[in-house]
Amino acid sequence: MSKYKKYYKYIIIALIVCILPVLFLYNRGSIKIDGFSSDNVYETAMELSSSKYNGRRYGTSGNVMAVKYIEDKFKKIGLKPAGDSGTYLREHYENTRTYNGMAVMELKDKNGSIVKKYKYG
Repeated sequence: MSKYKKYYKYIIIALIVCILPVLFLYNRGSIKIDGFSSDNVYETAMELSSSKYNGRRYGTSGNVMAVKYIEDKFKKIGLKPAGDSGTYLREHYENTRTYNGMAVMELKDKNGSIVKKYKYG
């Protein structure tokens, strides 16, 4: 029995890892979220991925419009602001890389020959 003693910790961890997902899946149907709708999630995803937001890249007008859309959604559902100065926003700085050339994606066959070429824009 002592030769297995060093494996007890690993066996317990393995049991926990196996049992917890089963418990979560078992209780998944019993959790109800008031006002949650998969249709609403779909509509929001479709809205934010629409071309009018122009990709929502950080620092662009499309990003500002997307932030406003989400902010309005938060207000509509009664979510209290928890950001800077009583808003839904907080300061955020992000380093971004820019590339001034043409973005291209090339599909190559196993010999390295270009089969198809896609250009951005």
